[in-house]
Amino acid sequence: MRSMRRRLLAFVVCLALSACIVLAALWAENTAAPKAQAVEIAQSADATSADTMGESSDTSDATDTDTTSDATASSTPAEAQNESVTLDSTNFSDPACVGADPGALRISPDGATAYIVSNGSEVCAVDIPDFTTTHTATLPGDSLGVNGGVTLSTDGARLFVATTAGIAVIDTASYAVTTLDLVTSNYVVTRDGSTLYAVVQSGGTWQIDTVDVAGGGITSQPVVFQEGADPSVVNPLIVSDDGVTVIADAQYDSAEHILAIEPATGSSTHLAVAAVSYIGCASPDGTKVYVPDSSVSNVLEVNANSREVGVISVDSQARIVSMALSADGSRLAVGTSTGAHLYDAASGAKVRDLAANEPDAYVSPDGRYLMSVSVGSDGAAGGAGAAAGGAGAAASGLTTLDVSRSASDSGTTVQTGQVYYDGVGAGGDVEVRGVAFAPDGSAMYVLATGDASSSGASSNTGVSSTTSDSVGRLIRIDLNGFSDASTAAQKSSSSKTLPLIIALVVVGCALIAGSIWIRRRLASAESAKR
Repeated sequence: MRSMRRRLLAFVVCLALSACIVLAALWAENTAAPKAQAVEIAQSADATSADTMGESSDTSDATDTDTTSDATASSTPAEAQNESVTLDSTNFSDPACVGADPGALRISPDGATAYIVSNGSEVCAVDIPDFTTTHTATLPGDSLGVNGGVTLSTDGARLFVATTAGIAVIDTASYAVTTLDLVTSNYVVTRDGSTLYAVVQSGGTWQIDTVDVAGGGITSQPVVFQEGADPSVVNPLIVSDDGVTVIADAQYDSAEHILAIEPATGSSTHLAVAAVSYIGCASPDGTKVYVPDSSVSNVLEVNANSREVGVISVDSQARIVSMALSADGSRLAVGTSTGAHLYDAASGAKVRDLAANEPDAYVSPDGRYLMSVSVGSDGAAGGAGAAAGGAGAAASGLTTLDVSRSASDSGTTVQTGQVYYDGVGAGGDVEVRGVAFAPDGSAMYVLATGDASSSGASSNTGVSSTTSDSVGRLIRIDLNGFSDASTAAQKSSSSKTLPLIIALVVVGCALIAGSIWIRRRLASAESAKR
């Protein structure tokens, strides 16, 4: 009896050891490749970090106070893994709409219409689902500054364009054009588009004009500056919900001051000293603006409703070079001379440091993704266009646009897809004039121009015939290719863990069967002994 028990015990030990060996082998198979890949990426990042990112500074908890929290040094994140994806796109090039010199792009709040403003005197509306021109309008003069002088009211009812003959107001329902007697691009409008505020010089004196958009009436007040001396330039940035306060950037020889100006009286209040305000960005509701502070190392959050100024500490060892805010106002991406960082816009807390190869030019409408778009090389392979166009597309010298995306909360992978700009001949140059997103984040719209090679709407799956006209392009890029790629990666990861799960089930069943067999053998031996 004792000998049988020893043999059974040895059997159980051997079974358990076999199970452990099988599980260990499966575990190593599922984890060895990712670890090797991670080591390779980390080594690559270490080799290039000195030339690209350098050391960046982390921040302590940032709060909406008037003092900047201390920044502490942090190491540069390893480069994210690169992954290629296939993106579908469509080129739209109606000469009567996009034209040879497109300047600005705006998307309606419902995502159904794209408005294209030329650098000349044309405005057109494009029906996005059908990608056809639905309306055109002629401006009273050539547009001024284009992007800086083009505003779509929050409700989408009015489109404002600064021109050489005044500010054109386009009713987006009737496409009727009225002209306000103000020749300036330095203006802001209320969310409903009913009132416009402009800061202009008249007779050597700065004044703030309040314009009733519907009636066209203008009331003016001279601006009184606390600093005494008049600034060389005054740019209004945002306006409070009640219209009582206009936040403006006043540029002096030594510094730029952020002011709160009251349109009703012309009085101004100094709020902060800033720098390079053109790098800043405004919140979707138009009541907050984010600009670099005087050191160009931190971000000021200026609230028009409360006149409060918050500070987001970025990097005391670097200079801010770019900022991007999501359409929902949740995420703020800040690029610096040593690296890029992502922040929670509501609290000012840092979400994470971005890897050297992560995009930071744009943030998706819901704040979930960081994105960029850049001009690639003529005839480069990639994307759905390369698959369908093949050698014909490359031979025609079509220029590619590289579109990249990474997840804002993780950033472990940068996905990049290429689409074709079909309006450029071999060796032609392409310039991106505007980028916008569908409100639901399903598509990106890119306004670009260059030497034309085709006209009319065309899919990137073919090559159009060439013409001698110079026509820009509005390109719709389907971003669902990124989602499909993420899903495929998740499926791939799941497929790797499936054998491990099956092995666990098999080993578990074997142990249970072995236990039952041992009990029966012991019971049988006990009966025989009796």
